[in-house]
Amino acid sequence: PGMALRYPRGFAEARARGEYYEARYRASEGDFKGVRETMRGIADQGRVYRMLYWASLWPWLWRAVHSSKRDGILGTLMLLMPGAARKI
Repeated sequence: PGMALRYPRGFAEARARGEYYEARYRASEGDFKGVRETMRGIADQGRVYRMLYWASLWPWLWRAVHSSKRDGILGTLMLLMPGAARKI
């Protein structure tokens, strides 16, 4: 019962990750307005989420970041930002 109170950071990260996956689903459905709304809610959870929110403003950029080559792009972002790997 008190787990969320004892581990607020972990629960916040888990919620943000769930919202991110919701945004990815919405993007796969072509709902980029929904992607932006979802990402806006978690943009304050870390630099990677903030950058992904900015990417959601341009569907072509969101698609490029999440293409089959995404490991290269997202991996590079994570290497450039210490601690970012915990955010995604």
